[in-house]
Amino acid sequence: MTPIEFTMEKPEPRDQNEFTSHGQSSLAIPRAHTVLAVGSQETAVRGSHSGPPSRNYSCDLSYSTRYSEPPLFTASQTNVLNERRFSHSLPEIKQFCDIFNTQVVDSDSDSSTVQSVTSSTDFQPSWNRKLDFLFFCISHALGLGNIWRFPYFCYMSGGGSFFVAYLIVMLLCGIPMLRAELAIGQLTQNKMINAFGRLCPLTKGLGIAGMLASFWLTASYSVLFAWSLFYFFNSIFEVPRWSRCNNSWNSELCRTHSSITELTTKLLTVDQALMSGPNKTVSVGNDTEPEGKVGSSSIISSENNNSEMVSSLSGLHRSTEEFFNKKLMEVTNGLDNMGQVRWELFASILVCLILVYIAVRKSPFRLVRRRYKLVLVPLVLLLAFLIRVVVLDGSSSGLHYFFHPTVKGLVNPKVWLYAAVQTLHSFGLGIGTLMSTASQNKQHNDMIRDSRIIALVNLVVITLVGCVFFGAVGHVSYVWQTPIDNVLNYEPGSVFVLYSELLSTMPLPTLWAILFFIMMLCLALNSQEILMETIVYTLEEAYGSKIKLHCRGHEMFLCLLFGLSLAFSMPYITEGGIYYFKLMDHYLAVILVIIIATIELCTLSWLYGVKHLVANIRQMTGKMPSLYFIVCLYCAAPVLMLVIIIYYSIQDGGMPTQSYVYPTWSHILGGLFLGVSLSSLLILAVQAFRNASKANIFSRLNETVRPQLRTSPKQAWNVNPTIILTEVSNKSDIPLSSTGYPSEMSIMQDSSTRNTPAYSANSVPIFPAEVASRLLKDKPTTVTEHETSI
Repeated sequence: MTPIEFTMEKPEPRDQNEFTSHGQSSLAIPRAHTVLAVGSQETAVRGSHSGPPSRNYSCDLSYSTRYSEPPLFTASQTNVLNERRFSHSLPEIKQFCDIFNTQVVDSDSDSSTVQSVTSSTDFQPSWNRKLDFLFFCISHALGLGNIWRFPYFCYMSGGGSFFVAYLIVMLLCGIPMLRAELAIGQLTQNKMINAFGRLCPLTKGLGIAGMLASFWLTASYSVLFAWSLFYFFNSIFEVPRWSRCNNSWNSELCRTHSSITELTTKLLTVDQALMSGPNKTVSVGNDTEPEGKVGSSSIISSENNNSEMVSSLSGLHRSTEEFFNKKLMEVTNGLDNMGQVRWELFASILVCLILVYIAVRKSPFRLVRRRYKLVLVPLVLLLAFLIRVVVLDGSSSGLHYFFHPTVKGLVNPKVWLYAAVQTLHSFGLGIGTLMSTASQNKQHNDMIRDSRIIALVNLVVITLVGCVFFGAVGHVSYVWQTPIDNVLNYEPGSVFVLYSELLSTMPLPTLWAILFFIMMLCLALNSQEILMETIVYTLEEAYGSKIKLHCRGHEMFLCLLFGLSLAFSMPYITEGGIYYFKLMDHYLAVILVIIIATIELCTLSWLYGVKHLVANIRQMTGKMPSLYFIVCLYCAAPVLMLVIIIYYSIQDGGMPTQSYVYPTWSHILGGLFLGVSLSSLLILAVQAFRNASKANIFSRLNETVRPQLRTSPKQAWNVNPTIILTEVSNKSDIPLSSTGYPSEMSIMQDSSTRNTPAYSANSVPIFPAEVASRLLKDKPTTVTEHETSI
């Protein structure tokens, strides 16, 4: 490594206000002879020397943490140098950042203007540890996208057919897109809006559309938090209120899970007795009834016994279903009758937004440790539920329904559409969450390994949730003697109905219900927090100056966003809100997200180019991406997503419902929300085209799809960066080891002339702020620094 030599004059005394006004550090660099070298790349700036004798310094630098040149630290940034980037570095580096100010004076000019030769990449914190990033992504896998949305989509789409389609889409689209988003966030060190603005200015509107999709999800997820909180308070009873039929809202046809289980057992006993001999009167319990009468104790003729058994149960209602429809939502007959606002749910949403506001108003890194618990606790509870489900009667039929596809289901376009959307929600693709978290990684981080871990954890969580849910569905189907596909309605609340039905079968239902809904509250808060963090910090990164101008700071901007989220949540908590919930979820969480993801895939694959992305990954990690990744990203992933959208639009294009038919105006409303969310693509594309250099149309288009990324020499990606600052009389006096790096950390000062003690090689020196100025004013001092990671 060629050392950097620079000769500096002793600075003349200057007024401190002069530096403050220019925003520069107090270490002024007048005319200098400078040779900057990184590897074999050299740049020389020469100037004349005059004035007092100069002092000689030698500095050896190698960088691996940024995509371009070393960062610039000015006086205005010295108060925030305790950010995460230096949290595990030598403490004295924080005090010496001004020394590494890579500024030179243009000696060809007589002016004293300082020109910066650093990158324009903004300084931002990174993860403390590698596990912090991985647990953040794993906590997203254990969020509402998998715990609630996956069983909802899977049951609505046919069970095994959906699961097979999900695995295919995840293999061909999900994992390659996951790796690509990790690479883009890590490469650009920017979040979704600025990242696509640099990769392809023509599609910068993808970032705005992704933020809008995340915002619509925050409104629906706050409603799920409200449902969980309502269930939690109704579980704090000796017998949870949703598992009994003596409440004021229950009808005469209400039956609890235990009573239906007893009734089914009696019916099966009668059926077996009648099969042994005809025209017999069988005693069940304490009563004796003639055959043909159906009641709590029934004698069913051996002829048509199965149909009679089913008909005797078909008119009854589950207590959990009545609780959700008549107590929680007070469901009306359709969108035309929205009813009144459920003020209990409004208060719950308000609590949710306040808690998320408290979490998001600070840096997102403050709450990383909490996510370790959010990963372990849900896994333990899910394993406990799985053990309970396996021993229930009829659970095997539900598991068979989950793992065995049908040909009819595999050719259904809705199955493939919802499988693709579930893949995107499982990984957080297309809505900016993954790219936002990856932007905090160091640029030499191995995102190939990270993508494998995240994909494996998602697959395990999905399989575990599916086994728990469909095992419970099989048990309910056995108890109620109904087909599996008729156990639940195709509604968002059916997941809560089924989970509460499962809790009724536990040995201590109140205890397990409290634990489960506390888990659901934590997962809902975590999902809401991740989405809000993504929206807030992405918008502040892209439009920070405008936000400061119009919103007067970070906290006022948060209040505005949370107020809008509360306003858009209001229709969900009306008496007819369940219909509105499903309508908006179809257009904004399904159609909108898959369109954004498809355009994003086309941008990365064909506009930015797989060749460039592969080169970036190889440059950052030192590894060549596999042929599987290249082929999938180049053709398989974008083509499959386009085929799914076109196939769904031609064959079906409607919403999956069982009985209720949505009015025409509701589809117009959903299309309006969809069009507004995608309008940013057209607006920013036109703006990028207008801002291109004035020429013909083709040259302008070529400029709008050209990446706006800085390049750096390959030597800048070397690992184990080392910084050495030594004041010597000649180069031979630099205290380096045989490998070219310093063998120790030391400060050697003359104790007779200074009161500063000498430090040994085993101690870590901590300098006061004024030591930096002494290096240029006092007697010769030798300073050697060695840092293994910046």
